Amino acid sequence: VNFDDVYAGLALTDYWTYDGSFTTPPCTEAVDWRVLQSYKTMTRSQYDKFKTAMGWQTAGGNFRPPQSLNGRRVLGCGAEPWYPYDPA
Repeated sequence: VNFDDVYAGLALTDYWTYDGSFTTPPCTEAVDWRVLQSYKTMTRSQYDKFKTAMGWQTAGGNFRPPQSLNGRRVLGCGAEPWYPYDPA
């Protein structure tokens, strides 16, 4: 995969960030997550190839459902800095 192609056209400076954990056991809380606010689409075929490349079937799928914030702050970063995110 050429990641220059993957990231082309995305605003890499606009993202959500929060402290979290790994999604696989033992789910260690040592991850600084960055989630881009923009996205790209992929075909079903591309998605299936992606799952195969990352070992989705071999590993048994996703190990952990989405978790509540549990007091964590979600911060937003963009061209004009603003934070924290308020879901209310």
